Amino acid sequence: MNKKNILIYSYLLKRLEDLILFANNFKSNFNIIFIIHDESYIPQLKKHNLDYVNISTHKKKSILSLFILETLISSPIIQKTLILIRKYSIGQYLNEVIYNHHCGYYKKMSEIIFHEFNVDLFITLTDRHSDPKEMGLFAAVKVLNIPMFLPFIMGWNPISNYLAIKDNNSFTLTKKSSSYQHAVFKKYAYQAYKEHYFYHAFKFKVLDKLGILSKMPWYNGGSPISSMVSVPNKLTYNKHPNMGIDRNKLRILGDLSYIPLYNVYKNKKIHKENIMNKYNL
Repeated sequence: MNKKNILIYSYLLKRLEDLILFANNFKSNFNIIFIIHDESYIPQLKKHNLDYVNISTHKKKSILSLFILETLISSPIIQKTLILIRKYSIGQYLNEVIYNHHCGYYKKMSEIIFHEFNVDLFITLTDRHSDPKEMGLFAAVKVLNIPMFLPFIMGWNPISNYLAIKDNNSFTLTKKSSSYQHAVFKKYAYQAYKEHYFYHAFKFKVLDKLGILSKMPWYNGGSPISSMVSVPNKLTYNKHPNMGIDRNKLRILGDLSYIPLYNVYKNKKIHKENIMNKYNL
């Protein structure tokens, strides 16, 4: 019987080890491929003898024209200019055009990878970030109808996200907000938390057009593409539906951080002996 193929993405290097521990629990029964976006991930993956593919470099020649344009518009000068003009409606529109290209480029790259590795399941930690690489992956997941599972590794607290953007004019409406921002934020008013919005206005438009906009990004699991969302306990389980997350997606499966803790418990006799020998007890 052929093994199913699972593609795993970690948006942060510091979360990679947790996902590796997670994957090691079932890698004998599945083909595991990690998708990375820079080379800093490689040493840990090689250490655990895990396969990987780099979305930033994999077969870029097959979409060379898109790659050249992506390289040009990713230049520091253009990116700094885009940030400076965001407060104007024309600036928001230009940011929308560029962000749409970023997401489209990584969507194409993701589709190539998904087809090449015949992916049956995609695993990542969240469905609410707006990095173009992740959005490209999510858009490909949607188009190819690939199930997406979110294991639990950290609590998603709206308060911490709110405090990070509180009073930032890019994420709330003021008298000085552009007409573009007013129109977009009023359209997605149901997503506001304490009169603040999770994304920049231009990102709402692009993510909605791609069909991957989370209906409640302040919590994990609100995107239409996440098939199953793991929560660590009943308390967390009960919070999600209150924020509009589909209860049918939720599964109480524990926390990835429990895995090393369980391994210590499972080998407690060995650890006990090691401690006693070390301290001559």
